[in-house]
Amino acid sequence: MVKQDTTLSLEEQRPASLVRTLGNALLGSVFVYSGLDILKKPDDSIKFMESMGMPMASEAVKLNATVMTVAGASLAFGVAKKLSALALIGSLISTTLLVHQFWKHEDPEMRKQHLLRFVSNSSVIGGLIHAFTAK
Repeated sequence: MVKQDTTLSLEEQRPASLVRTLGNALLGSVFVYSGLDILKKPDDSIKFMESMGMPMASEAVKLNATVMTVAGASLAFGVAKKLSALALIGSLISTTLLVHQFWKHEDPEMRKQHLLRFVSNSSVIGGLIHAFTAK
């Protein structure tokens, strides 16, 4: 069996590298935006988490928003990409499971809205897993 050289030339690597860089910037930007938005106006998020029985809701909301902002910016700028992606995966999994419990809603419209957000967040988690495992 003849081994085929699958190494990309420098000219072939540049477009792929640019696409990955753009993808990481776009993926990180949603976390920066969301994190900063929550840090500017945390009261609604804190009240919601308190209603869910979250202990230390204020601290948890602010910490999660800070993680989202810092890790999102880090991923977007290509700094510590794997660590950033891992931090965002943890943040998004916990947020999705706590906030978007579609299975608990009896109202069909609320169930649909939370299911959509659950699936959307799951898709973003998939993108973060890709960023985490990328070379």
